Amino acid sequence: MFRHSKITPLKKGINYKDLILKDFDLVLFSSHDTVGSFIECLEKKQVGDGSFSHVGMIITNKTLRFRGLEDDKLYIFESTMSGNLTDGVKNIDNKTWLGSQIRDFDSVIKAYDANPTSAIAIRRIIDNPVDTMDINEVRERMSYLYGKYNHILYTVDIPLLFFAMFPPLRKFRIKRMEDKFMFCSQLVSKIYIEFGILPKECNAADVIPMDFVAQDQDNMVDRSKFDTIQYVRYLN
Repeated sequence: MFRHSKITPLKKGINYKDLILKDFDLVLFSSHDTVGSFIECLEKKQVGDGSFSHVGMIITNKTLRFRGLEDDKLYIFESTMSGNLTDGVKNIDNKTWLGSQIRDFDSVIKAYDANPTSAIAIRRIIDNPVDTMDINEVRERMSYLYGKYNHILYTVDIPLLFFAMFPPLRKFRIKRMEDKFMFCSQLVSKIYIEFGILPKECNAADVIPMDFVAQDQDNMVDRSKFDTIQYVRYLN
């Protein structure tokens, strides 16, 4: 029913290890599984492009100084299904979870790229807070945000996804529910707002994955703050 309508790139992309990735850089995913195809079809209908259905954000122990994150290792902060629920990659607590969590980036990319119909892309932040802010302030803010948003359940309430996708429906949204559940682009947007990558007047609950790529319905995502999209793969 929710068959993908676009042509997926034929596994184009460079080795992600050839890029210099930093905290806050955006990671975009496309997949032909049931949930991903459903989201991409809705995006295609609403904004004219359904290239990506999921986003996450690079994180390292440079900005998050606890939880056993290893030196010189990339992780991804995302709201998603993990472990036994999906690709087998558990979070840093070695648990299966449905919601906000940190996972090993190398393992996530490897598992995602194994799907012949998937696509992965990177949009690096041009004026990255790691380079423009005092690193101690960045760490303090990230510690707070991690404590606030980690382990929040993914949005299992379908109407909340429709409210984000279709602005006329937002008047029916119950405000207090916005932080009780969190979908992928909402989590990333919460962090981006805190660090000035998105404006403070932006409502993170209104941001969908394609807002970082195509025309944003709310004109809140300034794509000039991001580098060009680069497709990547897991290549040894």
